[in-house]
Amino acid sequence: MNIDFDNQIDYPGEACTLGALGTDSAGRKIGITAGHCNPWNNDAVPPEGFGPVPINKGAPRGVEVAGNDHPVYDRRLLEVSKSAGIPPNPLSNPSIGQIRWVDPHVCQQGETGPGGLGCLAGYGETSANSRTDYMIIEFDPAVELWSGVYNKNGQPVQAPGGGLFKVNSIYSDASGAPALPPVSSQIVTFGAKSDRTPNPGPFGMANEVAPSEGSVHSYIAPGMIRTRAGSQPGDSGGPVIARGTNKWVAIITATPYQWYQPPQHVVTSAKNILDAINDPNRPGTIGRGFTITNNPNS
Repeated sequence: MNIDFDNQIDYPGEACTLGALGTDSAGRKIGITAGHCNPWNNDAVPPEGFGPVPINKGAPRGVEVAGNDHPVYDRRLLEVSKSAGIPPNPLSNPSIGQIRWVDPHVCQQGETGPGGLGCLAGYGETSANSRTDYMIIEFDPAVELWSGVYNKNGQPVQAPGGGLFKVNSIYSDASGAPALPPVSSQIVTFGAKSDRTPNPGPFGMANEVAPSEGSVHSYIAPGMIRTRAGSQPGDSGGPVIARGTNKWVAIITATPYQWYQPPQHVVTSAKNILDAINDPNRPGTIGRGFTITNNPNS
């Protein structure tokens, strides 16, 4: 799912992709996407021909957010409304949930991360020494959780190797604990931006298409995977599965390291995210005990 944080389809920098869905130990409906998707561009210069940029300072990082001041929207509904000539408003496109937690390790435009590297101009990323890049969304109670991945037309996505692209279990070791995929194994990513505006690369380069498949090339840090499966801005947070399975491996991320050498695509492992969510020292309880949704009807 392509998600949006300001209910304004024509502004850049506010859209990402939803990665994994499930429930926590308190029974709350949870979605996981990239932490660097947290809105930041409230001070941006509006594109030519547009009015003031929506004021959206994003949620605070590293604390559980209790209020309902950081809504999340289904961007595909925005696209449908726009094509029908309906201005964005809470009635035509109500929020589907709220941001409840933003990874404290993400930095945003103009900041310098703990590793001494600044964030990329134009959008946020995780800091240079981070092992995670995630955001927790709490869905409204009326939202039905799904396992399938759907394209821009609302149709189920076919996975490379056959079958539907679903995310309904967690990549684990023999004991059932979340695990890291081995180097040279094949993974598949899906990003909403690449689905809408694919950018096929030349032979030998990672394609910015959806879905995109490629090998686990290397680890730039424990649990931070450099891959040949392509992605582009707007794909961030999108699901990554082990090829030929429905097992959740990671989400698409952005880190300073990815620009130094090819392949220039990085994903944050589900293992790292779940370890962080379940850390007893993390403030708050949102997301703790995350169980991924296995909905056979979606």
